[in-house]
Amino acid sequence: MPPLPVWYQRRAAIATLFQTSLFPPGLQWHLLPTRANGSPAFGHYRREALADDYQLVSLLVLGVERAQIVSLVAFLEVSSPSRFALPPTLPHALEDG
Repeated sequence: MPPLPVWYQRRAAIATLFQTSLFPPGLQWHLLPTRANGSPAFGHYRREALADDYQLVSLLVLGVERAQIVSLVAFLEVSSPSRFALPPTLPHALEDG
């Protein structure tokens, strides 16, 4: 799969990306912290309405400099989630506790 050549700069553009593409309304989301290549990362899980579990949809890897996020790389296909200590699904019950 080729990469998607997109670039976002400034907080407003990045906030719009998160609100419209990564976390659109109508779905439930969960981020599970992990590490990838020594960098902070998150398993990005999505739960459809009425679904029993959250499904792993991507791996988000952060680039951090001086305590600020300077880049985010999203891997949209996580073929080996166990490499990142990520389960392929998370229970819906996460919201209760």
